[in-house]
Amino acid sequence: DLKPDNLFMIPGENKAGFKLKLIDLDFSILSDIKAPWHGHEGSGYVGTPGYRSPEHLRGEVPQEASDIYTCGLILSELIGEGHPLRQEENIEEATVEGRFVPVKLQQDINKVENSELLENAINSCFNPDPSKRPSARDLLNALQGKEVEINDFNPTGSPTREDKDPEVEEPK
Repeated sequence: DLKPDNLFMIPGENKAGFKLKLIDLDFSILSDIKAPWHGHEGSGYVGTPGYRSPEHLRGEVPQEASDIYTCGLILSELIGEGHPLRQEENIEEATVEGRFVPVKLQQDINKVENSELLENAINSCFNPDPSKRPSARDLLNALQGKEVEINDFNPTGSPTREDKDPEVEEPK
């Protein structure tokens, strides 16, 4: 259940002085098979609405690109202007169709070199076709300001945002 609420920064022995700790990994060991086990209406997968990938919602077997999709959502909340689906009435339909508000970096982050490249890399994480999302290495390189080849993907959502977050329901 990857989402900002399940990420913690803890002290670490590196240049930054901290490391990322993920929690709520209940089903990570089952990422190589289709999920028939929960009876969730539709795909069979559980998770937080607004953070499931298009392939999860289509009932397909998740892949590395599924985590890239969710990583893009997390980055848009951490360094962008918020969740790119928060203006959508039907988050699942918007996810499958690729209807997102294009990610714009926050003002203080927008001054970094190659900020347009980083915005494009994050937006490309939302491509409904997982084969057209950036690799983890390409996304890391974009975060580090390095030039990378990114498949162009222009989300089709409205450029205006409402001040509301997507409705989040915890799995039962």
